[in-house]
Amino acid sequence: MKSYFDNAHVGIAYIPVTDFYDVQPATKIYEYCLSSIPVLATDTTENIRVLKQNFGVLVADNALDFSYGIEKIIDKINARELYFSENQIEKFNWYFVVRDLESYMIELQLKLLVEFHLLRCLCVLLLF
Repeated sequence: MKSYFDNAHVGIAYIPVTDFYDVQPATKIYEYCLSSIPVLATDTTENIRVLKQNFGVLVADNALDFSYGIEKIIDKINARELYFSENQIEKFNWYFVVRDLESYMIELQLKLLVEFHLLRCLCVLLLF
């Protein structure tokens, strides 16, 4: 894969904007960013979160917006508006991705436990 990334100018992460895909991370975006490749991606919730810095261009999941996105990313590359500093790239290292995912999962588990506990309390109240 490294030889492909070494010769790439833009990484494409076209993911349909649907409920199913909206919050799933596109692992290819992490690989592109680790290789300092600007990304053209659809504007799913997860892609917006990952690409919030100057790593690429977000577009809707239709042909017209995608073509505008290609023009926009070329313009940004030519104007040197897309950049990757060492500090920014580091966050795409798999160690940090997994660490952040673990934190997110723990937070999600705590929310579910609180909701479960509140639901259980409500059921107990309703029984009395």
